[in-house]
Amino acid sequence: MKAGMSVEQLAAELTRQRASKIDYLVGTQQLEFRASDDGDVRLHGLPDGDLSVRNIAHGQFSGVLGVPKRYYDRMRTQAPDLLAINLNRWMADEPSKRMVRTIDGEVRAVLSDRFRPLDNADLAEAVLPALRDCNATVESANITEARMYLKIVRHDLREDLMPPGAEWGTGHASVDVIEAGLVISNSEVGMGSLKVSPALHTVRCTNLAVFSDDAVAKYHIGRALGGDSGEQVRRFITDATRTLQDRAIFATVRDTATASLDGTAFRRYVADLRATKSETLTGDVPETIERIGNRLDLSQPEQKGVLDYLIAGGDLSQYGVQDAITSMAGDADDYDRSCQLEEAGAEVITLSPSQWRALQDER
Repeated sequence: MKAGMSVEQLAAELTRQRASKIDYLVGTQQLEFRASDDGDVRLHGLPDGDLSVRNIAHGQFSGVLGVPKRYYDRMRTQAPDLLAINLNRWMADEPSKRMVRTIDGEVRAVLSDRFRPLDNADLAEAVLPALRDCNATVESANITEARMYLKIVRHDLREDLMPPGAEWGTGHASVDVIEAGLVISNSEVGMGSLKVSPALHTVRCTNLAVFSDDAVAKYHIGRALGGDSGEQVRRFITDATRTLQDRAIFATVRDTATASLDGTAFRRYVADLRATKSETLTGDVPETIERIGNRLDLSQPEQKGVLDYLIAGGDLSQYGVQDAITSMAGDADDYDRSCQLEEAGAEVITLSPSQWRALQDER
């Protein structure tokens, strides 16, 4: 598991961000891009003034205005004045109402006027006390440009996992202790839903396998935001009705999170994990890792990293492959990518015996 923020650091950053965030409802025809002296483009037309634009928001402007991302990026790096001309033309000719989210004096997202801004701070305030009440601790947390993550482990809910044929006293060194875990994540910038995903934590190597396919998701979609922003830029302030609706969503997330740590799902996932101990690699190992990597969208360097961990661990089983992938997740430079690799490790666990063998039998 990749190290992140402590709970105290998370709370401080959430407080800081809450004071810095401003959302606007605006017609795109009210906005203007201008090439800047730093070789990029900046956005004008909001009360904040001349704003730089973060990478996620650039990608969203590309999609909203129908400018192919590859060409968008080329103009941004090689001809920012041309990019500004293109964007201004399409914002004026094809206007739409958007929520523009800013933080620290920068544009962080441009979203639909139906986007429901479920706030990270409200989410943390709703779930963290309840998690403490059920003996769960936050082992890692982070706020990236894309998402907030809370990685939670219940240390008193655990099982020993032995390889086939091992007994206490003879195979103790190869016994793993598995604990119940949970990942809660949320995106304030349109990069996915609010999710509660069950997980398994391996104590020996602090690896985390995250079962995203079984996640409970709450989507950032609500009613169209009222008012005519075509003639003016309007600051968005959450109304009382939406506040009550959001509280209901966070209460549901809180209840889902605590229920996920009651042990029922945990025992099922441990049974699946135990079964992977018996499924071994039978073909050419590098070729099989390449096929598994392609299925999981792993890059070539990541596939090499998995192979290196697999060889170092000496466990050429399905369990060993997921262990190698989740071990590599801790090495990822990017926290978002680390979380994706933890999900990839869980996907290996859920492969059926026939799927596992098919990956080895392909020619």
